[in-house]
Amino acid sequence: MKTPASSPPPQTPTRPSGWPLAALGGILLVAFALRVVSAQGGLWLDEIWSLKNIALARTLPGDADWLALFFHDNTHALNTIYMAAIGPNAPALAYRGLSIVCGTASVAVAAAIGWRRSPREGLIGAAMVGLSYPLVHYAGEARGYAPMLLAVLAAYHLLETWLENPSPGRAI
Repeated sequence: MKTPASSPPPQTPTRPSGWPLAALGGILLVAFALRVVSAQGGLWLDEIWSLKNIALARTLPGDADWLALFFHDNTHALNTIYMAAIGPNAPALAYRGLSIVCGTASVAVAAAIGWRRSPREGLIGAAMVGLSYPLVHYAGEARGYAPMLLAVLAAYHLLETWLENPSPGRAI
């Protein structure tokens, strides 16, 4: 007995294995190294401005003054909290650590997005994000660009995953 034609089942992500997984590891290693090299050197003026704002907030009495800092700083609040946690006399590379980690994680998420279609597309996506000059540059600054890109890519990946099977009550 034949069943009526229906839409094809949603694609299930291919599990990484073999040479594609090794290639992805190589791309991630190169992407990380590029971001570390990009993060070398002294702080930029806007990074110093953030440190000055943190130092000013530490001198102000009360917790509400810290909240005001986030509306007057020139970067993302998460980045400001990270820089405050590092302390005032850390090397420039330490202040850029959050961006380096988030920039490298973005390469992995881009690979996961492409891998849903095929390992080749995952590797192409990882290579494009990993070697993109603007993305390497942004991940080498103590700014909020790299965490923002990671959040956007993760949200896209989660939304795409959910849209393939939007069961009522199903959490992402």
